[in-house]
Amino acid sequence: MDLSKAKEIFAQTGMEAAVLACVFKEPTNYFEVEAKLSENDFLREHHRALWTIVRTLVREGITSIDTAAILNQASILSLEKEIGGYDYITALFDKSIDPSNIDFYIQRVSDASTKLKVLRATSEIAELTEQNKSLTGETLTATDLVEHAQQQFLQISIEAQKSEDAVNIST
Repeated sequence: MDLSKAKEIFAQTGMEAAVLACVFKEPTNYFEVEAKLSENDFLREHHRALWTIVRTLVREGITSIDTAAILNQASILSLEKEIGGYDYITALFDKSIDPSNIDFYIQRVSDASTKLKVLRATSEIAELTEQNKSLTGETLTATDLVEHAQQQFLQISIEAQKSEDAVNIST
């Protein structure tokens, strides 16, 4: 499967938007998200760009996040085109969500990201296996391939468990 198509299938657009809206409505939720998700967990480019902007604003000491602050920071970071535009930002601020449900939204975003990581790892392993068919001299042993697969899946498992543990601690 093409990984860009898989990204489209797995991306939880509504859940990513809800995470951002929760932070916009209740800025203290930023710390919940920061502890449980990485920038790369946002599979939609405009949500990833928005998270980068929010993270930058918070790190600069901005405690009140509003449309103007986001648009200004987007301009500074040259991310105006990546964030979805003024109307999208306004819609996120107006989104009818309860910020107290942030853990639910975070878990869905994390789950989607983990699924994509698993698919990426299996694609890489399949590619390594396929490449070995055309290599001369058998440079990749079955043991090498299994060890690589174990390392990939162990890393995915650790990241997924870390996110799950952070959600369980906060609830």
